[in-house]
Amino acid sequence: MAGAATVVRRPKKIAVSRSEFRERMREFLGKTTGNTVVVVTTPGAQENKLVVDAEYFDELVRDLQSAVETLEITSDPELYARLLKAPEALKEDFRAGRLHSLEEAFGED
Repeated sequence: MAGAATVVRRPKKIAVSRSEFRERMREFLGKTTGNTVVVVTTPGAQENKLVVDAEYFDELVRDLQSAVETLEITSDPELYARLLKAPEALKEDFRAGRLHSLEEAFGED
């Protein structure tokens, strides 16, 4: 799992027809930055095409992977219960002196 939770930035959509996109492609590609997405529509087609900024796409993939990992953890009752108990177990180990510093564990003699 990656770092702290982030809020997924919703896309700002610019809808254009396929022919309009073809005629003004450079302009629309220039507008595709950050979370601005160009939706290319084709009349009668079942699917639209999206033009997405590469960094925004990578951000969406990371957020999706993080969500899947979270769901996997929380859907495993045994693992989730162990994770919820971990902070208390660490406190007990610390109080009992069973934890070592990084220097103690990996320090040079």
